[in-house]
Amino acid sequence: MARRPSFAIIDLIGRWLPCRAGLLAAVILAAWSPPAQAQSTKVLQVTVYGASGFNPNARIVSSPPGIDCLNTLTNGDSVTCSASFDRDSSVSLAYTSNTAFAESEAFFTIAVAPTWFQNNLGRTTSTTVAFKLAAGVYSDLQVYVQTWPLPMIPLTISGSGAGRVVGDIGGVDCTSSCTTRFSLLSYYTNPAVGAPDVYVTLSAIPQPGSKFNGWSNGCASGTQGNSGTTATVRFPISSFAGSVTCGARFDLAPTLTVATSGVGLGTVTSSQGGISCHSGSSSNCAQAFFAGTSISLTATPDRGYAFAGWSGACSGTGSALFTINADTSCTASFVRGPDPTVSASVAGSGTITSGSGSINCPGGSCSTTITWGSSITLTANASGNGSLVEWTGSCSGSAASFTLSNVIVDTACGARFAPPVHFTVTLDGSGVGQVTASSGGLVCSSGSCSADYAYNTAVTLTATPAAASTFQNWGGSCSGTSPSTTVTLLVDQTCTASFKSDQKRLTVTFAGTGTGIVSSVPSGINCNPSPAASICAATFDIGATVTLTAIAETPSVTNSYDQSRFDGWGGICSGTQATASVVMTAAQACTANFTKIKSGVTLTITLAGTKSGTVTSTPAGLTCLSTTIGRQCQARFAKDAQVSLSVAADAGARFVGWSGACTGRTVPFPLTLSVATACTASFSPGPIEPVAGAWWNPAEPGRGYGIEVQRSSGDAKIFFGSFVYTTAGPDIWYAGFLSPSDDGTSFVGQLTAYRGGQTLLGAYQTAVTAEALGQNAQPTRLTFTSPTTGTIEFPPLQAFAIGTTVTITRFPVVTGGLTNPRATAPTLPATGWWWNQAEPGRGLFLEAQADAAGNQVLFALFFLYGGDGSPRWYFGEITLASTGTAWAAASLSLYECSGGEPIGASSPTVANCVSVPGGQTTLQFSAAGDTALMTLSTGAQIALQRFTF
Repeated sequence: MARRPSFAIIDLIGRWLPCRAGLLAAVILAAWSPPAQAQSTKVLQVTVYGASGFNPNARIVSSPPGIDCLNTLTNGDSVTCSASFDRDSSVSLAYTSNTAFAESEAFFTIAVAPTWFQNNLGRTTSTTVAFKLAAGVYSDLQVYVQTWPLPMIPLTISGSGAGRVVGDIGGVDCTSSCTTRFSLLSYYTNPAVGAPDVYVTLSAIPQPGSKFNGWSNGCASGTQGNSGTTATVRFPISSFAGSVTCGARFDLAPTLTVATSGVGLGTVTSSQGGISCHSGSSSNCAQAFFAGTSISLTATPDRGYAFAGWSGACSGTGSALFTINADTSCTASFVRGPDPTVSASVAGSGTITSGSGSINCPGGSCSTTITWGSSITLTANASGNGSLVEWTGSCSGSAASFTLSNVIVDTACGARFAPPVHFTVTLDGSGVGQVTASSGGLVCSSGSCSADYAYNTAVTLTATPAAASTFQNWGGSCSGTSPSTTVTLLVDQTCTASFKSDQKRLTVTFAGTGTGIVSSVPSGINCNPSPAASICAATFDIGATVTLTAIAETPSVTNSYDQSRFDGWGGICSGTQATASVVMTAAQACTANFTKIKSGVTLTITLAGTKSGTVTSTPAGLTCLSTTIGRQCQARFAKDAQVSLSVAADAGARFVGWSGACTGRTVPFPLTLSVATACTASFSPGPIEPVAGAWWNPAEPGRGYGIEVQRSSGDAKIFFGSFVYTTAGPDIWYAGFLSPSDDGTSFVGQLTAYRGGQTLLGAYQTAVTAEALGQNAQPTRLTFTSPTTGTIEFPPLQAFAIGTTVTITRFPVVTGGLTNPRATAPTLPATGWWWNQAEPGRGLFLEAQADAAGNQVLFALFFLYGGDGSPRWYFGEITLASTGTAWAAASLSLYECSGGEPIGASSPTVANCVSVPGGQTTLQFSAAGDTALMTLSTGAQIALQRFTF
């Protein structure tokens, strides 16, 4: 049997679908003999190829007759047919195939030697060929036909119920177990699709009385995926003959219907499903359950009503318990509750009565029972000159009577009474005047006067000065300088009105380049202007002698850069002494002259953004905190001083950058203060920061992560280590620094593995040849939803087209150690990264936890190298022992794992962890828990310390 020319098939596929495989039938025409003008007939030869393992039943028929070529072979070999035709004739070729296995169309291409694939006629069910070529030369022709089978979905439908499964392409529509084959060729050849794979979505539709009960086999998990009643089946482009077996289960699902009856109101809820049916509503009153489900129904009456019992398939007055096997109906009856009790209580001096006389409380409390759903009016009567303050409980307001309508539950009301409020007005000051009250007949012209008012009365007082006097201000329970003021009388109160005789104004003007303070006796003037040459003033009684004192600015602890000199008085004041006196016979004005003899520069810092932090200066002088009023602070420095600004973001915040005289995100930021300078530090929410310690995914045991957070340049920074596996099986580790992302939602950075470094027990050697994780320098991203939960987004790797996302959580070293830790003495060793500074390229991650029972356990990760130079990691855990002042871990056994799940794997793989011979290690920690001495089984000792970054 003739073999196919493989180069022709490969070339055709390469031209039609570059770098893909597809489900198609391809027909290739090639010139297989030289042109011969002398012959009156030409030969057309057709070779039909089969597909291995399938019966193609592919057939080529010519018109005019001559070619009828059928291939039914299953071993992938070919059948060749030929016939002679008049050289000037045109021959039509029609293609048919076994529709259960192959496409119904072929791809025709005319090939003429020496140039192959000269004329592409496209994919069709028929085509016409001619022996006379474009150059007028006649040529024998040959046709090659290739077939491939179609993919299929064997579908099993099971369960006690019934249903239907349909697909969005390919004609899948089954009510019982079936097998469907379908064509994917249009997807492979349609450039609009754009994806390398084809996905078929199956939907499960149960019949009445049944419920869909889940997918199985290829529709249950893996790369296909499922969600509720739909499942997705994936066919890679290379799967011309692929198949995915799926199962769908439908089980009987009788319906439980609940209802309510009676004049009462209530709700019926179920222990399973979503039944929550309230009286008068049909929502959530029916639910389908799988046959055999145990259900509990609970009837809960509304306040003021009672549950009377079940009817229908349920009975009794408690919770209804039953197993549903058929459609079931239950009705809960609700009735009105017992006659309610109305209670009244009196606070203060007064009485509460009811129109019916059933309530009469002169003090204390009393109650009565009224008919369910009826009304009752309560009246409050204050004793003597008292007043009703307010109703309390189910009554409200301050009206004398309150009516309770449609009372169906026990109800309580209270009335609070208050005695009269005693209000006193007093007059003082050097002037004369009168105060008049808006109510109560209170008029006061001297000394004091008073009157009693009902509680909560608003009284307006008006102060009227006499001739040659001026109203000055209010005091006591009143305030302000307006002649009128209003006070609400809740307790006994006193207001004071101050009047003074006419006064004259004394004005002080500051002059010169310097500044200082001017104060007066009697008080009134206390000026510290900025900038200089400002004015301040006050009024004094006519004839009073006012003494002014000037104090020049002097260096202080907080400002050693500014100093001024007092040079003397001007105006009505004179001399160079620090004090001067003025007699207030009329309005007066004085000038205080100051000269600047030493000057500094002001630095202003403003904290901006939705979050905050701290900005400090070097040299010291400025500390700006989030608690600073206005989030702005100032400090003075020597002119032309060199100042550096440092930033520390608050927890949960991120330093965004500088603006104003400072720019970028440089920390510390250098400044030369030649003039007054202002900078703004902006902060935004930072990513959630994780708890330092060992992390893992419980569904992927055998690999894990070490995470520690420290702060650098005001930002939280993570040093992250990942111990995983290569696709070949050996373990490998990656480590790197991750910083907050620009959007503030996560931490990002590149991970790196090193080679050729320190083995477990060998002599120290430096690691070399850094290998970055991921393609095209794409970073790893850590996002935390809480301090103890988050995700890792690994970048795309060489072996995988897309990145991988792993859900992670804190690793519990001891049971309850995370949720119920116990304080220890001494303090446990610090959790995080450890190293020997003189031996870079290797490290340890240590975490110690204590549970509620008092067990202290150390978990250790060793990031080292194998004898072949590749990265290796080891782990172990051991109970810590205390010397009273420090902790030690003796005879720590280490384990090495292989064959676990690498980054990018699609399903969890259990690692094979074995004990490392000679791996006994001892750790002796310092009392502070931040340094340690590690002794290996070889006797070699390595000094360790906390790694800071």
